[in-house]
Amino acid sequence: MSAGRLILCPTPIGNLSDGSPRVAEALLGADLVLCEDTRRTGKLLAHLASEAGGVERPPMRSLHDHNERGQVDGLVRQLQEGARIALCSDAGTPLVSDPGLALVRGCIAAGVDIESLPGPSAVLVALGVSGLATDRWRFVGFPPRKGDGLTDALMSVETTVAFEAPGRLAGTLAAIAAIDPVRQVVVARELTKLHEEIVRGTAEELAERYEEAPPKGEVTIVVEGVAPETDDDAAIAATERLVAAGARVKEAAAVVAELTGARANALYRAVIERR
Repeated sequence: MSAGRLILCPTPIGNLSDGSPRVAEALLGADLVLCEDTRRTGKLLAHLASEAGGVERPPMRSLHDHNERGQVDGLVRQLQEGARIALCSDAGTPLVSDPGLALVRGCIAAGVDIESLPGPSAVLVALGVSGLATDRWRFVGFPPRKGDGLTDALMSVETTVAFEAPGRLAGTLAAIAAIDPVRQVVVARELTKLHEEIVRGTAEELAERYEEAPPKGEVTIVVEGVAPETDDDAAIAATERLVAAGARVKEAAAVVAELTGARANALYRAVIERR
């Protein structure tokens, strides 16, 4: 038989209408669909099959972090024998904080063709609506739960995108605020779904908001990159004068930044370090 192909198929992150015709064709035409949760992907395949006029759905098999390595050799053999296998995650683009890397590496080692189709990604959707810099950014998946690892993951010179569990969101924001309370953060919740919500503010403001009312649903956060240290002595001095007159450092830095073009979080840190 001719060699088969592994096809990476992004699936909708919420709205089923976001799936592309190419992905639908690949999923419905596959000899086998690999997915994290067969119940969730089963609903998607049922929707696609209905949209295609009631075609027969392909068989599915669960592939997740706990069983992936044990399946790689057998799946690679199937591909070498001519099978077309589609790989998808529960939502979004495969391998982005989801299983599949071991299989992809196995296919590469065996010379099996891999095709990756474009499609939905919560990372890119959140980055696009954030209003933060997009020329240099990074994605860190789910950050460490606490300690230096958490802040190291999120405090970068680049815009940082991360997934976060709703119950951990307030703590993560508080950890950022403890270092830089005026750092801009965007919380994107339930993207593309009925109750989509985009909330922008400083780390301190959002930490207080979500401590009082923890969010529900799937959460993606976008964190402003660390501002370079400012060498504008006049802007720092102006900020210090406002603080001496009774203003809070955060508000003083924001006012001077608006007037001078300096970055508020750089002014904030410069004043705090001098106190």
